[in-house]
Amino acid sequence: MKISVFRSAVCAVLAALAATATAAEEAKPAPKFEFHGFVGASLFMQDAIFNNSGQQIFFVTRTPNTDRLLFGGDARQTRLNLSLAGSPIFGGATPKAVAEIDFFGTAGTSATNVTPRLRLSYGELKWENTTFRAGQFNMLLLGTFGATSVGHIPQSYAYNAGYLGGRTIGLEGTHSVPVGDMKVEGTLQVLRPGQGNLGGEAEGFGLTFAEASGTPAFEGRLRLTKAKLLDVYVVGHWNRVDRNGVGNAKSVPAALGDTQTTAVGSVGVKLTAGPLTVQGQGYVGKNLAEFTASLGQFVRTQDGDLHEWGAWGQLGYNITPEFSAWAFLGTCHPNYGEVEDLANAGAFNTAATGQPSNSRANAKLQNVTTAAMLRYMEGGYALGLEYVHMRTKFLVPPAASAARSPNGVLNGNQLMFSGMYFF
Repeated sequence: MKISVFRSAVCAVLAALAATATAAEEAKPAPKFEFHGFVGASLFMQDAIFNNSGQQIFFVTRTPNTDRLLFGGDARQTRLNLSLAGSPIFGGATPKAVAEIDFFGTAGTSATNVTPRLRLSYGELKWENTTFRAGQFNMLLLGTFGATSVGHIPQSYAYNAGYLGGRTIGLEGTHSVPVGDMKVEGTLQVLRPGQGNLGGEAEGFGLTFAEASGTPAFEGRLRLTKAKLLDVYVVGHWNRVDRNGVGNAKSVPAALGDTQTTAVGSVGVKLTAGPLTVQGQGYVGKNLAEFTASLGQFVRTQDGDLHEWGAWGQLGYNITPEFSAWAFLGTCHPNYGEVEDLANAGAFNTAATGQPSNSRANAKLQNVTTAAMLRYMEGGYALGLEYVHMRTKFLVPPAASAARSPNGVLNGNQLMFSGMYFF
């Protein structure tokens, strides 16, 4: 009898614990999954050879003397973003995992054989006014907005025309403070230095001379926003490069010293007043090719610095809530004297212009990009007709373009029609 009563009591306690655990599980919210991005394609016509084609043009490399017209299509900017947010931890922080891909891993506009490219891959903790991230994410240099487009979103035609940035791996912390009806936000990033191989040189296994410095890269941003009306920010970047590499693997002229610095400061402003949008960015710095600047001219560790400035601006006007018109102007302006000195030293090792490697005809002095767009967007679906003109000035005329561009100024035009669904 006593055993039976004991068993009944134990069973009752276990049942109560099980019910409590079940209720707790039921009360705990399930992780929140989100799927975003955009899908679509572009048809384009162009009359010059750019650094790439279709949705990825930054500057002109050749202007064929005859038979110039090209017609093609491009779907590489299709973007897929996956995220999963969990229950609050660490004093109320919401954990979140984000992964994002597009298809610009492929060079060229292949219609069926495209390679995914990992854009974002990070874990996040978000409190009310503070956010911490670890992983691969956008550099602060990209700013908080870019040139508005339908067919040139991730690979903006503003690159090498006043816009710069990239993605890399590191840690990021952001804290915001409300100030009246505005918000002040500060962000700091500690990053893997050297997004790409500086000047095509590597220490082995994909490591760069920037990584050989043994120090991280740093970026900081101060941002001021007011609802959807105003967005202003300033950004700074610094990292160091070991000219000699690990174990002093290279012989560098003593006058240059053992280290090289990549540094840049940038400012951006976006103002939205009713149907009108005014936005732009400007920067000044040195050795910036890794940020899709410098007209693709990487500076080798045995050469001097390449300074430059750039700026872009764009006006947009909503004629109706769905139909808008946009105009863009931007430039990238390396220091002319330094470009010539580096070209004479054989620094610019590329045959993209059809020239032999290290030819002076590969050296580029300036690029100016103008663009215009008509966009219709409703319910997430956008149609865009875009015209882009690029004027790229070379130190000397590339042989493949000399007949049409004897003064070394190459002009290229592209007309593109795109359809994208944003979700």
